[in-house]
Amino acid sequence: MVESRRDGGRNPTTYDTIPFSRDSFFVERPILDLILQRTSELGTRIGVVGLGGLAIEYAYRIRDTYLKPWVFWVHASSAVRFEESYRQIAAYLQLPGWSEPKMDVLRLVHAFLSDETHGQWRMVVDNADTAEVMFESSHDGMDTNITTPPTELSLSEYLPRSAKGSILITSRSRDVLEGMDLVRKLDYMPLAITQAAAYINQRAPRIDLSWYIEMLQKDNSERSRLLQKHISDPRRDRKASNSIIITCMFDREAIPDYLLRGQYTSAHDSEIGFEDDLATLRAYNLIGIDMKNHLFNMHSLVQLSTRTWLEIHKGGLERWQERYIEVMGAAFPEANYDN
Repeated sequence: MVESRRDGGRNPTTYDTIPFSRDSFFVERPILDLILQRTSELGTRIGVVGLGGLAIEYAYRIRDTYLKPWVFWVHASSAVRFEESYRQIAAYLQLPGWSEPKMDVLRLVHAFLSDETHGQWRMVVDNADTAEVMFESSHDGMDTNITTPPTELSLSEYLPRSAKGSILITSRSRDVLEGMDLVRKLDYMPLAITQAAAYINQRAPRIDLSWYIEMLQKDNSERSRLLQKHISDPRRDRKASNSIIITCMFDREAIPDYLLRGQYTSAHDSEIGFEDDLATLRAYNLIGIDMKNHLFNMHSLVQLSTRTWLEIHKGGLERWQERYIEVMGAAFPEANYDN
């Protein structure tokens, strides 16, 4: 039985789920060194078209390094095989509840590997060839044979994110790899991904993934025009949260919660309402939370889209800029460098 790493990130056991034997006749290729170098930068995701044999050799070389990280192999040719791979990972790690019939093993493994205290790992996502498999949620027609409960998330959103891990994706489709790149550039935010997919689908074939990614990399004025395009999403809460509005005025990193708690609210808001707002924002990955230091952070795209939304409502941006100044003035009444 493999020991689960719950001891602050130490690495007591080498672990892998590589399903193939190593090819003793593997022919060395320069691209392998490049892949090893790129994935050594933890937190990265890279994609390669084809080269299945190369991915096997990559997995064994990573496993045998002095770091001895965990190496996970995930079959992505179908939703069923993807879930089976995650269930195998959960079983060997003996994650709590993994064997329960109704357990959401996708969420279980994602949460475990996204926790940086569980040590270093690498993942190979093999044969991610079909966009429908990787990017459609179960509500949108994903394979109904999987046992995980239906969800609004696509399989691509269950790939873990951690500064202690990296992912190599193999595919025979450049469209799938471009889709993965778009998901990464949107910081894995479900609402942003939904909007991007709907925008592209409504304008295909003239608009494709490459065009959308190119627009996201342009200056803020172009990105703002893109974000102003309204796409209906039945999951979206029509009431704009005060917390997301005022948060967009701050620098987007390391926002102390005391600057928002009890100061931004109106007479009708409450502590419970504040926590409800935070729960909604976190559910859509619109903000991140550093629990140790009680800090919030916001992706640049969320900040830009919120400001853009305020600008198209007459006087909205100016009013919230004034409210931001009031909050900062109350928190730092004296202009001293020390505070």
